[in-house]
Amino acid sequence: MKLSDDFEILLFKLQNGQKYGIDILKIKEIINFSKINKIPNSKKNIEGFISLRDETVAVINTDKSISVINDNYKLDDNKFIIIIHSDNNLIGLIVKDVELIFKTNKNNFSTPKNIGTKHYLNNFLKHDNKIIQILNTDKIINEM
Repeated sequence: MKLSDDFEILLFKLQNGQKYGIDILKIKEIINFSKINKIPNSKKNIEGFISLRDETVAVINTDKSISVINDNYKLDDNKFIIIIHSDNNLIGLIVKDVELIFKTNKNNFSTPKNIGTKHYLNNFLKHDNKIIQILNTDKIINEM
């Protein structure tokens, strides 16, 4: 994520309760969870696809993508799908809860160091005395 001086972050939660963020400029819209059409023999993190105003949108299970599934996980109507732009395509990311959008600036970020390369983080963000992990949505999508 390229950092300008000021920008907005969408804060959301996954099944494990951890809060994550995405740069708002990557997001087209947020929709309530809806029926997903399954794709046979797809990768474990691809739940299927939805039709959104005559567009076919692949839907990724974000929990599975970053390996935070717990034993009580189930897909249900109590989730949301964040529709993001990726290389002229739309991709849906399933999340447990959408909390808020807030303004921040580059001084509140730090880059993860010495944590390897298998993670899906761009940055850490300090917000309300908490550390928010900013997801690298491009990496999640590229591993579809």
